[in-house]
Amino acid sequence: MKIYFDIGNTNIKTGIYEDTLVSRFMVKTHQTYSGFLSSFKKEFLGTNIDLNSITDCLYSSVVPSINALFESAILSLLPNVKIRKMDETYLKHFSINVDDPLEIGHDLLIDVYGAINKYSYPTLIVDLGTANKVLFIDKNGMFSSVVIAPGIEMGTNALADKTDLLPNNFNYHFIR
Repeated sequence: MKIYFDIGNTNIKTGIYEDTLVSRFMVKTHQTYSGFLSSFKKEFLGTNIDLNSITDCLYSSVVPSINALFESAILSLLPNVKIRKMDETYLKHFSINVDDPLEIGHDLLIDVYGAINKYSYPTLIVDLGTANKVLFIDKNGMFSSVVIAPGIEMGTNALADKTDLLPNNFNYHFIR
C-alpha cells in the first residue's frame, strides 16, 4: 500500500491507496510531535488498515518548518514505510513550460504528477485550500500555467478587514 500526504498551510491531506483510494483523511498542520502522533493514530485506527502493509510514502510540503517533525511521527507509526518527499527530481516525469521550473511549489508538482498519472489531458486541476490554485495541462501533456488566489477564508477575511460596510464577522456568515 501507498500513502500520500499534502502538507498545506492549514491542513495535511492524506490518501491511502492500494490500486485505488481506500481511505482519506485530514489533520491540522501546525502541531507538536505528540499532536501528530495522536492525530494520525486516531485517523489510522478509523481506517481498519494494517499499518504494516503501508510501504511507500510520498509527501509534498509548503511548510518546511514541520517536515522533520512530520517524518519522525510517520516513521514511528508506519514501521515499514519508505518516505520520499516531492522535490525537483519529479520534474523529469512530465513536461513543464515555465521560465524557472525550480520555482514551482511542491504542492503544485504533486497535483500535476497525480493528474498526469491518473487522467488523460488536457486537464484542468482545481486545488482549493488556504490558497486556491487552478493548473492547466495542455493537450500535449505540458504543464504551462497556474493561477493562485486567496482561499475562501483568506479572501473573506480580507473583505471584512478592508471594507467599511461589511461586518467583521462577514466571513463566518459567508462560509456557513
